[in-house]
Amino acid sequence: MKRLFHWPLDPHARMARLALGEKALAADLIETARWTTNTDLARLAPGATIPALVDDGADGRTVASGTHAICEHLEETTRDTRLLPIGRGDRAEARRIWRWCADRLGEVNATLLSER
Repeated sequence: MKRLFHWPLDPHARMARLALGEKALAADLIETARWTTNTDLARLAPGATIPALVDDGADGRTVASGTHAICEHLEETTRDTRLLPIGRGDRAEARRIWRWCADRLGEVNATLLSER
């Protein structure tokens, strides 16, 4: 069972939901505002911030906090659909573009995400 702690307007949470969708994985979506502390998440992984994926898989519980950790975890645990290219150079370029987009979207949404 997978649970994703997220806030719908957060671009990083959107990326995590997109990765789950690309991999055709179901997850319980737990809406958590960025300015609040979710006690369930804090108990599972002290210091974790949203988006955070809790995966109770065959290998035990994994808590991945942050978009990169979530996507890398999904890439390692489900190999049927790849999120990143196979070639090392292509993966590096995809990660560079991914980081650039995440930074720009974070700047655009900074005001919106901090509003209460």
